[in-house]
Amino acid sequence: MEEILTKKKTALLKDIVAAEYTGPGGKKGHEGLLEPVKPLIAAFPDIEWKILDLIGEGDKVLVRWKWTGTHTAQFNTYAATGKTFTNDGMALFELKNGKIISANTITDRLGFLQQMGAVPEN
Repeated sequence: MEEILTKKKTALLKDIVAAEYTGPGGKKGHEGLLEPVKPLIAAFPDIEWKILDLIGEGDKVLVRWKWTGTHTAQFNTYAATGKTFTNDGMALFELKNGKIISANTITDRLGFLQQMGAVPEN
């Protein structure tokens, strides 16, 4: 995550994501994994992911992260705020032949929307 997403070396996803992977939007392969992250990278161009925990057992890998970035461009329907955001998330990846074939991802969407000002903090 730090190498591929923070340093924007997204072409490396081809090396770690299987062609059979299906992303949340229905796209296959590495593009399916990248598609939901593209709007974040565009809206928070200085975004940095830090891995907090990395646990593997058998064919599964759990990654817990925190990202930080400055909201300098439109994100979906939200205009740039100029604020620095942080967000936590985790994903359980399933591997086959050393490549990701599925991912179950959880992020703090409520916290994100509160930072965006779309939902009250209390």
